[in-house]
Amino acid sequence: MSDEVKRFSRPDGKQDVLINRRSDGLFDLGVEMEFEDRECEPLWMPIEYSEQGVFDSMNTAEREAKVRFPWIDKPVEKPE
Repeated sequence: MSDEVKRFSRPDGKQDVLINRRSDGLFDLGVEMEFEDRECEPLWMPIEYSEQGVFDSMNTAEREAKVRFPWIDKPVEKPE
């Protein structure tokens, strides 16, 4: 079991990266993506991340997330 401690949302709103605290006190990453189904509303589903990793701290997990998902550190362009 794990608890979400931080979430990053991609600027287009189609993907979230989560940092989770595991029951053993370590941290891991989770990824959710939005899928659009023509027959229903958009659906959010967790994606298995094969090289997920386990991290000793939230800071380490966040650094790794920023390496794997470079959009996390990119500023969002505001419409004029």
